[in-house]
Amino acid sequence: MPQKSILIVEDEGFVAGDVQNRLTAQGYDIAGWVVSGEEALAEVEARSPDLVLMDIHLKGTLDGIEAAEQIREKHDVPVVFVTALADEDTLNRAKIADPFGFILKPFSERDLHTTIEIALYKHEIDRSMREQQAFLSAVFEGAPCSILVVSADHRIKMVNREFLERFGVDEIEIIDGCIGDVVGCSTAVESPGRCGTLDGCSGCKVHVATKAALDGSAARKVRCQIESCDAEYSRQLTLQLSSAALRHRGEDLAILILEDITELTGLRRLLTAEKSFAGIVGATTEMMEIFSTIREIADINVPAMVLGESGTGKELVATAIHEQGSRSRKAFIPVNCGAIPDDLLESELFGHERGAFTGAVRERKGRFQLAHGGTIFLDEIGDLSPAMQVKLLRVLQEGTFERVGGEKTIAVDVRVICATNKDLEHEVEIGNFRKDLFYRLCVVPITLPPLRDRIDDVPLIADFIIEKESAMAGGRQVSLSQDVLKVFMDYGWPGNIRELQNAIRFAFIKCTKDVILPEHLPPILRTAAVRAAPPKKARTGLTAEALMEALSRADGNRSEAARMLGVSRATLYRFLADNPEIGAES
Repeated sequence: MPQKSILIVEDEGFVAGDVQNRLTAQGYDIAGWVVSGEEALAEVEARSPDLVLMDIHLKGTLDGIEAAEQIREKHDVPVVFVTALADEDTLNRAKIADPFGFILKPFSERDLHTTIEIALYKHEIDRSMREQQAFLSAVFEGAPCSILVVSADHRIKMVNREFLERFGVDEIEIIDGCIGDVVGCSTAVESPGRCGTLDGCSGCKVHVATKAALDGSAARKVRCQIESCDAEYSRQLTLQLSSAALRHRGEDLAILILEDITELTGLRRLLTAEKSFAGIVGATTEMMEIFSTIREIADINVPAMVLGESGTGKELVATAIHEQGSRSRKAFIPVNCGAIPDDLLESELFGHERGAFTGAVRERKGRFQLAHGGTIFLDEIGDLSPAMQVKLLRVLQEGTFERVGGEKTIAVDVRVICATNKDLEHEVEIGNFRKDLFYRLCVVPITLPPLRDRIDDVPLIADFIIEKESAMAGGRQVSLSQDVLKVFMDYGWPGNIRELQNAIRFAFIKCTKDVILPEHLPPILRTAAVRAAPPKKARTGLTAEALMEALSRADGNRSEAARMLGVSRATLYRFLADNPEIGAES
């Protein structure tokens, strides 16, 4: 084992010589001898000894205690005081320097050797514990899931960085706060500070998992729905919650691990959905092309512009682009530019400093900063004022902005997806929209067809909506009658998919049995059905034999069969509804 080196700090030469002789005889290496605190600091810096033997009263402006304090702050070197003074004041000052030993003069060789060995051993143990603590802290902070430690009264004692980022909170503000208040539990928010004691807490899975851990039950995993605590940008998260017990300094605590499985749950749901892509239902050629475009651009960081009438599902397309790409682990932040007054939109997009305007009582991050690393979806981009168009253009060009009332330039890495139901090219021509901004945003245009132009998808979309409504109603099974399907196929759907969804929701409520009939539909659809009902003779030119032959030649493609027969798709669907045996055979 290599010899341990010791620096002697002593202003009396004969004492220093005696100590040096004793240490050499005991097998230690002498790193040097100095007479002042200033020299001690310099020698520690230059030689990095294993230990410092420090007299308290020294020459120079720094005494031994002050020098020891600076050594402790700057270097990982233990200090042992050697002094003839043992008064109360000296002892109290010496404690501040956190020495590894204290030897009173005169001392024996045994006292010197024992104190030094214990100091070296204690320092080695402390260093090992510090390294272990640093490693555990790195694991805690670097874990790819939210971890928090809570007490029996549901108060937060410790959280990791992932938790702070996930819920957008500040550690100083939430420590000793109630967990329900922090994660945005609706029951807790209405009664701050009473998390875990309210009537609604008995069914809370966070409460159940915490109680199970504190009661000594085996670690358990549960799934729960938690909303982001930031009410302005709240979204439903599906979290897997694991809990385990921890006892620290006589207190029973629970470790809660929250793993975000929102995307995994969504993926499983998508895998079970037929004829859909990323939550978008459709099987027409136009929709297949859109699905292909989404896949192609998902991992390419270029702006995309989703065009289409209101209600066609533009936000679904934007969400699909985000979730299919490498940014899916980061935030997707939607902003409806048309719903926010222009004087507030700048603050919404870029944030503001405290005191920037009346009511700005705290610093606030903007949507661009919240979307850093992810995607921002600017809906109704055509409603931006000229002033906001200029500010947005700068962010796209430089990737930087300043908060309202601030001077600090903030850089962000954000993918921008826009949507509008306006003809932006016409808006550019008449001067309402900047040409340079248009070309910046419309790198990849995606045009969603109105529902009336993809009428073949109506049955698929209707089934998808019915299944969703059934699930929300606790599994109640309801289907569409053939007469209702006829109405849907004949209707022009000016409100597109949103109108179809609202119509089905209305009918779902009105229907008390298991089949939705025309009388359950909203009045506007019932009226449209009566107006559009064709006379009976309109169908006489179509026969079962002709239809079956056309379907056979078209390999079952109903749209192609309708073209061969010279009838509309709606007419073909009505004939099939009246002759269900043909549909079964085809």
